[in-house]
Amino acid sequence: MVMIYRLFKAMLITMLLSASVFADNSGSIFDFVLTKYPRLQPQCEATAKSLAETFSQKTGLQVFKTECKQYDQTNDTITIWYAAPERMPFISTDSIRVVSTGFYASQTSCEQDLQNQTDLFRRETNLSPFLAYCFKDQSGGSHAFSSRIDALGPAAKFPYSYSGLVYGSPVESETAIVAELKNSLSRLGFEVSLAAIGNTFADGTSYELAIRYYSKFSADGSFDLRSFGSESSQVCLQQEAELRNALHSADISAATSFCVYDRAINRTSLESLLTRVEPWFREENVAGTYPSFSACELDKTRVVDFYRNSLGKDPFGAICVNDLFAPTYRMRVLSKCTPDNVTPACELGTDWSDPFPGLIPGTGEPQ
Repeated sequence: MVMIYRLFKAMLITMLLSASVFADNSGSIFDFVLTKYPRLQPQCEATAKSLAETFSQKTGLQVFKTECKQYDQTNDTITIWYAAPERMPFISTDSIRVVSTGFYASQTSCEQDLQNQTDLFRRETNLSPFLAYCFKDQSGGSHAFSSRIDALGPAAKFPYSYSGLVYGSPVESETAIVAELKNSLSRLGFEVSLAAIGNTFADGTSYELAIRYYSKFSADGSFDLRSFGSESSQVCLQQEAELRNALHSADISAATSFCVYDRAINRTSLESLLTRVEPWFREENVAGTYPSFSACELDKTRVVDFYRNSLGKDPFGAICVNDLFAPTYRMRVLSKCTPDNVTPACELGTDWSDPFPGLIPGTGEPQ
C-alpha cells in the first residue's frame, strides 16, 4: 500500500513538473471547448486526438492535453488544452449562441450546406476556418441540426445568433415567413447566414424563430419580438395588414410579421419582429375595453386624434388587441421611439388618462 502511494505521488509530481515546464516555455494553459461534437466512433479519445492534431496544425498552437465527456446520446464535449501567452481570440458561430434549436431538419441537409456556410464565414470574418462540422441538438424540435464553424484571429465581422419563442404554430407558410425575414434583413443591411422557424417540441405547442447573421457590432443585431392577441386567424391577418400599413406610414420596417395559433388556449396572435437599426415604436394601452374587434376598429381614428390634439402626443396609428382569456379588445396607440440603450421609452406603457372625457370608456357613447 505504501509503495502504491509513493508511486502515485511520484507520478503526480512528474505530471505537475511537466505542466510547469510546458507552461514556462509556452505561456499559460487555456481551454478550447467543443460542445456537442458528434460521436463519430465509440472511443471519444481517438476523435479528440485527431481534432487536437488538426487544431495544432491549423493554429500553430501547442496542445497540452485533451479531455472527453459525454454530452448526450449522440454528442460529446471535447476540450483541447493549449499553451499560449494569453487566451487566443477564437471566433465561432457557437460562441454567442442563444438559439436553443438548430437550423436544419436533417444531418444531410446541414452537411450539404456546410461548404456554403464556411465560404460565407470566410468572406464575412476575413478569417480561414480551421474547424467546421454539423451536429444534432437534442431539443426534439423539427430543426434539430445545426453547424459550427471556428477560426482564429481578429474578425472583420462577428457571427451572432438570435431566437424568439412564439407560443403556437404559424398560420402562414413557414417557407414564406423565412423568405420574407431574409429579404427584409438583407434590405436593412444584415448579412443573414441562416434563418428558420420550427417547432421546439414534437407536439407543436411552441415554435422558435432562429437567425444567424454577421455584424461588426452586436448592437446592430438587437431584435424585439412583439406579440398582439387576436381571436381568430381571420382577424389576425387583418391586424397584420393594418400593422404593416401603419409601420410603413411611419417609415418603420418590421423584419417580419406573421400569425400563430396556440391550440393549448385556442388563441391566435400576431408576432412582429423589429430590429434596432430601424426606429422602434412604443405601444400605449388605452384605458377601457371594447366588446369586439369591429367596435375597437371603428373608434381608432377618434382615439388617435384625441392623443394627437388633446394630449400633445404624436401617434402614427393604433392596433386593436384581444385581451387574454376574455372576448374583449383593448386599443394600443403606436408612436415612434429611439431604442438607444434600450430605454423604457420603447416598452409597453399604459396611459391611464381618460381619452374619453364625458364618454363611457371604450364605447364613444355619452355617460
